[in-house]
Amino acid sequence: NEDSYRVVAPTDLPENVDAIFVVADGMGGHAAGEVASQITVDSVIATLTSAVAFDIEDADLLNALKSAVLNANSEVIAEGVRSPEKRGMGTTCTLGVIRGGFLYIAHIGDSRGYLLSDRVLGRITDDHSLVEEEVRKGLLTPEEAWYDPRSNIITRAIGLDETPEVDTVSVALKAGDRVMFCSDGLNSMIQDPEIESIMNQGDAGDAVQSLIDAANEAGGSDNVTVVVADVVSQ
Repeated sequence: NEDSYRVVAPTDLPENVDAIFVVADGMGGHAAGEVASQITVDSVIATLTSAVAFDIEDADLLNALKSAVLNANSEVIAEGVRSPEKRGMGTTCTLGVIRGGFLYIAHIGDSRGYLLSDRVLGRITDDHSLVEEEVRKGLLTPEEAWYDPRSNIITRAIGLDETPEVDTVSVALKAGDRVMFCSDGLNSMIQDPEIESIMNQGDAGDAVQSLIDAANEAGGSDNVTVVVADVVSQ
């Protein structure tokens, strides 16, 4: 399993932070993908749970998340230098922080962030993959991209470049919203309409298990990691 994830609950965070969660999907042979994803998750969580991590204004939070991801990138590359058999290992990273009624995200790769609001599912992140970039350019339809054999080729990841481009985005949240992060082991098996249907059922724990079950029932050809967070008040 080359996926890694972490969830930090409010009880382990400063009063002005409601949650931190991260999903990373590693790549590279000889278990190196597993190493890259675990280093990344450990690094970003260590950075963001330090005593001073959130002594910043909301306007600076996206830059702080980006810096945490870039620091993890440096650690993954450094490990590859120390252990040549792991050189070239990489990982996706989708990192989220809920604070002050907003979800703040730093993202690289093709793991995804979704928001279910008013029972409608929307994707928050853009996949950094060859086929999704062709969809955005109008060269492929979403349906063609789903069946394209190049769908596993990603164009950005941690560990592959000294200074990777990291996307950042923030979205407003309201009570009743549901946030979901996943590795592509979910969305490569089931499409967004089915994800939306499942996300509208049960509590957060039910949604996680039902999504994983659906991916496995559809073939389960990859590791599946899912994190779901319900917004209960704002």
